[in-house]
Amino acid sequence: MKVALLCNMNNNYFALLRYLRDLGVDATLFSFLDEHEHFGPESDTWYIEKWEKHIKKIDMSFYDPGHILKFNKKKVTEQLKDYDILIGSGPTPAYLYRIGRKLDIFIPYKTGVEYTIFAYPLRFPLTVLKMMNLKRLQLKGLQQCKTILNQDLRPITLDKIKSFDVPYYFLGIPMVYQEDISEEKMPADLKMHIDKIKKKKFILFHHGRHLWKQLKRRVVKPRPFINNNANDRVIRSFHKLLENNENAKKEALLVLFEYGPQIDLSKDLIKELGIEEYVLWMPIMSRKYILQLIRYATVGIGDVAVGFWGGKTYEFMINGVPVLNSLTADKAKFKKLTKKEIPPVLVTNTEEAIYEKVQFLFKNPEELKELKSRSKEWFMKYNGEELTKKIIYICTQLYNNEPINKELVYDYDHNCAFA
Repeated sequence: MKVALLCNMNNNYFALLRYLRDLGVDATLFSFLDEHEHFGPESDTWYIEKWEKHIKKIDMSFYDPGHILKFNKKKVTEQLKDYDILIGSGPTPAYLYRIGRKLDIFIPYKTGVEYTIFAYPLRFPLTVLKMMNLKRLQLKGLQQCKTILNQDLRPITLDKIKSFDVPYYFLGIPMVYQEDISEEKMPADLKMHIDKIKKKKFILFHHGRHLWKQLKRRVVKPRPFINNNANDRVIRSFHKLLENNENAKKEALLVLFEYGPQIDLSKDLIKELGIEEYVLWMPIMSRKYILQLIRYATVGIGDVAVGFWGGKTYEFMINGVPVLNSLTADKAKFKKLTKKEIPPVLVTNTEEAIYEKVQFLFKNPEELKELKSRSKEWFMKYNGEELTKKIIYICTQLYNNEPINKELVYDYDHNCAFA
């Protein structure tokens, strides 16, 4: 069974590639023409020479909605002809629809399902037409997918997936693949960043993109502000920690990254609160660097605004770092939905909850040890290789043309799922 992975948003498929190959699956990653270098495989591994022979380019585009009309269909068809299973994200369904192939497994990465929801810019009418055409082709491609894997149960996403009438598994993707590097081989700039972090005892680590204030835009069809990373809540909560604990000014450090469109807004807020000396700004850097720095974090900030979790949260969990995360389901509901134990995240759906959890951990360091072990144990049980084995099971079913096991498919009426 040969598996093709199409699209590498946030290096998610590069992580999946490595897990699949570790488990004996003949998998190849096809990255798009214009994938950002920041999210390329070289940014996520210290050993690119081990994996590069399993990575190829394909004539598909993330950012040019008009490319769908001019890509080399013959070449793409030839590249994929020997692959038994096609797994894709992004606009992959639209491209495959144009070459007459069905996507075996679609794994959306965007709230509301990517390329089916747009805020059309009024200033560029030609771009609007291209985006509308891409949306039309994307929907056609999605409706003929064989299966969909997804973990976002918010109506904006779930209702869209339900409309495709495609078997849907409540499964995510193993987003993080951990690699070790010896201190002798560690780059000098990475050592320098580690030394800066190690100067303090209590490290609150937040590497989310800075995007927390909705700005007005002129668009054809406005949409909800669904990309809120709540960076302001984190900053204000840290300020409260400093205000209410004299020792925090000696021991605590907030680590932020110069990443995202609203860095200046965050810096202005920090200045307004007068806490610049307690904040360490890191330059934008690759994930292989970030995964090394996370090991020195005391508490991690995951997705604290959106009700679910993604790569940031798993990056903390694989390193055994206690993580703060928004979560809308309670323990019983989560288990009913997913058939697995609720992750040991510290639930923080509000600014006050973030502060309370950070304050508690600062004052009760003995609690950190248990949280660290539970976090790593949960990841090893439900993510990484164990999650990949479930994906391989679905691939094998499709490869053998076996009927879908209805007991494992998400039941929209009874809210039960394969996990």
